[in-house]
Amino acid sequence: MASSTSGETSGTGYLWVESPTNPNIAFHRTNLALLPVPPSAPTLVNETGTNFATISWTLVANKVSVPTRTSPLLGFSIEAFSPDLHSGWVTLGHRIYGGTRPGEVVTHTVSGLRADTSYVFIVRAENIEGFSVPSKPSAAIKTKTRQGSGGNGGRGIQVDEDVDEEEARNQLSGSDIELISAEPASSTSIRISWKVG
Repeated sequence: MASSTSGETSGTGYLWVESPTNPNIAFHRTNLALLPVPPSAPTLVNETGTNFATISWTLVANKVSVPTRTSPLLGFSIEAFSPDLHSGWVTLGHRIYGGTRPGEVVTHTVSGLRADTSYVFIVRAENIEGFSVPSKPSAAIKTKTRQGSGGNGGRGIQVDEDVDEEEARNQLSGSDIELISAEPASSTSIRISWKVG
């Protein structure tokens, strides 16, 4: 259970432990010394878009002496949290950029984000032993607002800047507008079709 001034949340899970003598199950004990070192904190590269952000991080070299048997990197997983969405941490990428060497900078574009929304990212490295602890979180990164969503109540309506609003209002005032269809386009928008009679 976790709680803060905003409220509290809890989760439950179950772990079934099989007998180590079961011949049908391959048991593997993780060697903690062979887990990868957490990557550096992700940082924003250039600017965000309305539905994407490009971030970069570095695979940190292990400064502690480890056994000679080392595990190759399988890749990174990226997780994001948005205080605007209240949906918890979400995995947005898994096993990306395998084979990266220590000290190498990795750049990745995370897509499928919501417009005008803040996100915090963490990255984990993975090898055959398992996942590293998470990187330090990125600073809050906010995606851009959709074009035309400002000044119209945030409805996301696209506005053609070359149209003379006064002339359009005059043309439409004497016309009948017939709604053809209204369909959901996503969880936050609808697609409306109409014709002017």
